[in-house]
Amino acid sequence: MAIRARIQPVVSGGEAIIGASGKVLANCVNNGWAHIHGKNWRITCQQPLTQGQKIRVNAIHGLTLNVEPQCKDDKS
Repeated sequence: MAIRARIQPVVSGGEAIIGASGKVLANCVNNGWAHIHGKNWRITCQQPLTQGQKIRVNAIHGLTLNVEPQCKDDKS
């Protein structure tokens, strides 16, 4: 039982949201808002994003998520 629990994927906490995908709520440059895991999150990004663009979370800093555009060939 304990071994099985160790191989389960993380489902809560900061680690669970890293790698998650979502959509940008409004055009943004450097920071804005996105819908990820059923909630709206404040985001920061290195490049401009457009409304509806798919993104992926690559880091979390407090209540702000660092995101990057999701590749078109990325299926997750």
